[in-house]
Amino acid sequence: MSNSIFSKVNFIKINSDNERSIKLFDEFSKCAFPSSTQENYKFSKIPSIDFSSFSQIKKTSEDQQIDITNKKEVKISNNSQISNSLTSYDFLSNAVDCFSLENNNVEINADSNVSIVIKDKLSYSYLSKSTFIIRPNSNLTLIEYVSNAPNKKIFYGKKTKFLLEEDSQVNYIQIENLDLGSVYYHDLDFQLNGQNSQSNSFQCHFANSISKVNINHHLNAPATQSINKAAFLLDNSGHFDLETNAFHHSIKTKSDIVVKGALKNKSSSFYKGLIKIDKGAKGTDSFLQDRVIHLDKNVSSNSIPSLKIDENDVRASHGATVSKLNEESLFYINSRGIDKTDAQRIVVEGYLNEVINSIPDKTALEFSSNLLKEKLQNK
Repeated sequence: MSNSIFSKVNFIKINSDNERSIKLFDEFSKCAFPSSTQENYKFSKIPSIDFSSFSQIKKTSEDQQIDITNKKEVKISNNSQISNSLTSYDFLSNAVDCFSLENNNVEINADSNVSIVIKDKLSYSYLSKSTFIIRPNSNLTLIEYVSNAPNKKIFYGKKTKFLLEEDSQVNYIQIENLDLGSVYYHDLDFQLNGQNSQSNSFQCHFANSISKVNINHHLNAPATQSINKAAFLLDNSGHFDLETNAFHHSIKTKSDIVVKGALKNKSSSFYKGLIKIDKGAKGTDSFLQDRVIHLDKNVSSNSIPSLKIDENDVRASHGATVSKLNEESLFYINSRGIDKTDAQRIVVEGYLNEVINSIPDKTALEFSSNLLKEKLQNK
């Protein structure tokens, strides 16, 4: 651990409470590195991660751009206090809790419309935590672009929480494009606490990194709604591990989760999705779908969708499919004079654009679509 980016010296430098820092680091140092023997990584087939080869954690960034529209409606405060103890069995989750360089609370005023765009192109490892409080009848669009500088292996870790009050809405768009050898970890938590609040979450992962994303939707109030759509394209030995959980705690709630991916070369993916409907959550309508296309014989994917329903007056369904490219579609395109490689690219692009085209921000949609085209043309 002494040669890792997670060094005690580095940890103490970024925290003011030295006594608590040392205690927390000692607790963290006992955590096992991710491996297939751990339940969280059982199906992920993540290769060993040499954190000592990563760029060091840094606190400030000239490579981070943040643009906020309607800034007067946003209140930002910093929560500098570190955790008293670690609460997770997950190494990457604990690393973020231990080493986060920022812990911000962002409050969106009531009756306002705010857009925040964050562009990270980093040459070093970076970990942070944020909580967004979205007051009644307000709307937040948060867009995050994540990439690393050329030839820089980094660990990018985040925990993001959204607290939605009555009649509020969040559109969250995440576009990850880290290179092979980097690690991406993100824990997202949507707490829909106010009646008629809505969360719309979109993930685009067109990367060769090792990526692990956990997304929890807590529909705590009546008539709340959560939409989650994800698209991924992986090559080389890239890996994407996605877990989504929709917890329906109140009446007349709705969730819609759609995941679509394509795998090439020796890449792999794992998806775990849960719909849980509590007793008394009448009128719930919940849907979950996971589809993965295998483009080469050496790829691998695993999927575990599940339902836990304690109420009768509900609608809930889930499904998972793994397939190769549709031969009829390829044949039709070939018959138009297009070769097999270009035909494959056209089919995959159309398949993943079904998710991308649902992104509510025009700029983010066009960026994602162009990035997908670029990745497919490079294959």
